[in-house]
Amino acid sequence: MNKGLTLIEVIISLAVIGLVITPLMSMFVFAAQINSESSLELKSVLTAQKYIEEFKASEELDFGNYVFNSDMGAYEKTVVQTADEFGAQIRIQSERSHLYSIEVSIFDGSEVICSINSSKIIN
Repeated sequence: MNKGLTLIEVIISLAVIGLVITPLMSMFVFAAQINSESSLELKSVLTAQKYIEEFKASEELDFGNYVFNSDMGAYEKTVVQTADEFGAQIRIQSERSHLYSIEVSIFDGSEVICSINSSKIIN
């Protein structure tokens, strides 16, 4: 009795294994892409949150680093993108006498990744 595998049995086994592994590998590649995109989105939201928290923590508004945009009626500041951090466009606008709104847009290159709005009452 022959106890070994024939060449045809080995080839068929490898073909079956290949048919099973190929869809699994594409799932791993897709999962890695989704993970990368969600990591990028999380970092951008955390960056926007940082600017919002700085705005809310301030007791007085200091517009020294901002440029007034008369078309929008708002103070604007652009944070230049570096290799380690996203760029940001920050816009602060007076809604009423003591109510200010802030809009923070985070961008990577020329693409806006996220935008967050908030407001604060300042006496």
